[in-house]
Amino acid sequence: MGKAKRLKQLKKEREIKKMAQMGGKNDGLKPLTDDLIEKLAKEKGIPIKDLKKLQRDGAKYSENKGSFFFPPEINFPQ
Repeated sequence: MGKAKRLKQLKKEREIKKMAQMGGKNDGLKPLTDDLIEKLAKEKGIPIKDLKKLQRDGAKYSENKGSFFFPPEINFPQ
């Protein structure tokens, strides 16, 4: 692998790690349980079918940010 390609790969890996860290433990990430889905549907007006799809896709909900996060597709050794 050439130097330019290696640097490009390292940059991509750093970006993925950075995105994963944005949804870290201090961010209040919670799995989408049935109870949380009911709560979000009632309080935020999000359709239950959309929340169920997010649940199947492995999304987690950040109460601090009011957003959904997905786990990284690549796990790096620590």
